[in-house]
Order: sequence, then structure tokens, then C-alpha cells
Amino acid sequence: MSLVKKITFETEHSLVMKYQIFGICYLKKQWLYTKRMVYLFGILIGVRDYCYKRYIPNKINFKNILQICVKKQKKETIDIIIPVYNGYDYLNPLFESLLKNTDLPFRLFIIDDCSPDERVYPLLQKWVNKFSNNAFLFQNEKNLGFVKTVNFGLSKAQNHVVLLNTDIVVPKNWLSRLMSPIFNNNRIASVTPFSNGGTLYSFPELYINNPLITNYQNIDDCLAKLEINNSFSKKLIFPTGIGFCMAINKKALASVGYLDEVFGRGYGEENDWCMRAYNSGYFHTVAYNLFVWHNQGGSFDKKDTKDLMDKNCKLLSQRYSDYGKLLDKSENNPLYQSIMFLARLIVFNKYAKESKIVIDYDFNTDTLISTKNTLLVVLSYNKLYKSYVLTQVYNDDVHILFDKDLDNLLYLVGKMEFNIINIKNLSGFKNVKKIETVIKNFGEIK
Repeated sequence: MSLVKKITFETEHSLVMKYQIFGICYLKKQWLYTKRMVYLFGILIGVRDYCYKRYIPNKINFKNILQICVKKQKKETIDIIIPVYNGYDYLNPLFESLLKNTDLPFRLFIIDDCSPDERVYPLLQKWVNKFSNNAFLFQNEKNLGFVKTVNFGLSKAQNHVVLLNTDIVVPKNWLSRLMSPIFNNNRIASVTPFSNGGTLYSFPELYINNPLITNYQNIDDCLAKLEINNSFSKKLIFPTGIGFCMAINKKALASVGYLDEVFGRGYGEENDWCMRAYNSGYFHTVAYNLFVWHNQGGSFDKKDTKDLMDKNCKLLSQRYSDYGKLLDKSENNPLYQSIMFLARLIVFNKYAKESKIVIDYDFNTDTLISTKNTLLVVLSYNKLYKSYVLTQVYNDDVHILFDKDLDNLLYLVGKMEFNIINIKNLSGFKNVKKIETVIKNFGEIK
């Protein structure tokens, strides 16, 4: 069934070349320049683009990562630790999702850190009874703070561990996907999923609290289609995980020890633990096929959160002077950026109000004009890098992927659904017939 509304063809070549670098447009008539001048100008643009991290060389074979393979999952028991301090309104959604969506055997350790909200402990008792014999409830006699409470939970653990905040909701079959990298590589100390608010693992844009294009389960359904490649985990190396939902390798925990209680009420304690593990030869990675909803800050008000972060970030920077550089390196890892590009494309293509593709060998930035809640995808060729280019624009966020293998990009594009197709210029592409075949199949449900 075709979903295509409109296909247009434009074959005329413009006499004006338009270059755009972060909103700055340079308009020049082609006939004013010699080839050497144009080439030199292109180099300058390329260098500047690269310096501003816009050059993303693709590191993914899309046929491999988009193949749905059913693998036998290990059935190891996992110890889930949830420290609780107030946050009453978050508890029912969390425990409902855990009860309904957890797909591995687990033991659940819930520790109430002497919550002043008198509704909290009775509600926790109710949920422990629902979880039957695999849930254990503890209550601190006095408020110990987040870190000591987590360490108490860690002292009860005998297996691989997952730390969960109370302000999250987990999707279907979440636990096997979170644990898979650790099951397959004992040098991985921690695994963190994508989330709307996960700093280094925030999706679709890093380091912000992202509004959702659709509900969290729909986003997770899209990402769950991505095949976890064990070789990727060895290359997706991060200096830290994020504690809102973080799997911990029991071997690393035994080697590194518990959280440092100097971090008191919380924020930064997991980063410190992760850096200790990193400096001991372990590393941290991302479960890019899992999306967990994170409401952020369920136990603290905004002022407390800011004060705790400011204080503990100073401590982190004092202990690990290279922490910031390691974050930058992992954030700009071409493999990570390629995966982010793919994940964004899959989700936006599925849930944007409208999806449009432009195929234009000589890419003109006029095609970057996008409307709200509309996905724009452009397939073109970059003569400077001698590479094919796939550009995606959604709500003014622009992401650009370079790949010398046209077939690889066509395979990815062919898996998408577009309602508007604009063919501007096919001359120059090596495999025009294959492009035409892909165009004919656009909009087909696969």
C-alpha cells in the first residue's frame, strides 16, 4: 500500500550556488569563479564544517543493523536496586512497568530512605506483595542520603545489578536489551539506554530534556528493531554511564567497590564510580536499541538539584582532569554519531507529521527549508569529500551523514516511508537504475 502523496521531478540546473554555514549564506554566480577558486572555497567550507563536527563519516552497514534477528537471551537473574525518597506520584508508573515489562528473572531491592511523605511506605509494601517472593523492602531508620542508600542495596546484591531511579518508566522487554552488552563482554562495567533525559545518552538530541514526538513505548518499538552488534560495543566506549537506569557488571563492582559516600545526597556519584572503573581497565557503553522514559528530578526540587550538581561537578573535575575530554571524544565518536543519525531517522520517519525526501546530486541548501513536525531527508553527493551525503532535518535540527557506498544509503532510504518525493537531479549518480527502483518502492509498507 503506497503512502506517497506527491512525486515531483526537477531537472534544470541552477546558475547560482548557495553555501550555508550555520545560518550564514554565501551566494555567488558560478561563472565568476575559476575551478581552482571554487575548489579552494570548497576546502575552506569543508575544514570549517569538520571543525564544527558536521562531517559524520558513516560507520554502519545498514543491512546488518536493520536485520531483525531473534537471539536466545541468557536467563541470568538480575538484582534491581531502587532507592526511594518521596516521589509518590512516580511510584505506580514505575512499578507497573517493571511488573509488566521485565523479561529476565530478577530480585528487586527497594530501600525507602525515611521518606517524610507518609503515603510512600504503605504504597511500597503494596507493590512488594505484588512482586511476590522476588521483592524485598527495607526502610532506613533515618535519612541516609541517596549514595548510602544505594550502597546498602549493593551490599545485598549477588548478581549483575541494575540501578533505577523512581522517576522512570521502562518499556517492554527492557532488561534483556540493557544487559546484553554485559552478557557478551566482561570488560563492560556499565550500560545505559537512550532516554529523553539522559545527558550523554539523551535522544534525539544530546544533553537536553527532549520533548517526545510520540509516547515512550512507540519510540522504544522503533529502536528495538536495531540489531545490537557486539563489535559495536567494543567501539562505543564512554567514560561514564548515567544512574537513572544503569546496568552494572558484578565483576566490575567487585573490583571497583561501591559508590563513594562523599557524594552524599547524590548527583555525580555514578560518574565517579564509572571513572574508577574506566581507570581500572573497564569501559561503559550504550544500549542504543532501548529507550527509557525519564521524568528527571523526582526526589529533589530544582534548586536542590542545581546546588548538588554544582558541588559534585567540582569534585569530579578535581579528581578527573581528563573527564571532559573523554566525554567529548565519546560524544564525537563517528560510530556513535552514525547510530544516533540512524535512530533519529527511524523514529522521525515513523512519527513525523509528514516525511519528505529530496534526491539531488548537486545539493542546494534551498532544500534545507523544513516545516514544523516535518522530516526532510536529502540524498546528494559532496565533491569535496568524494562521498554521498544523507541529510536529515527535523524542526531545524540538521544532521549530515557521509558514506562512499551509495548502495548502503539506498538500502537505508529504501526502508523508510515518504509521503512527498522530490527528484531534482539524478545525473551524476553512478547507479541511477537502482535509485529509480528505490523511488518506485517508496511508501510501501515493509
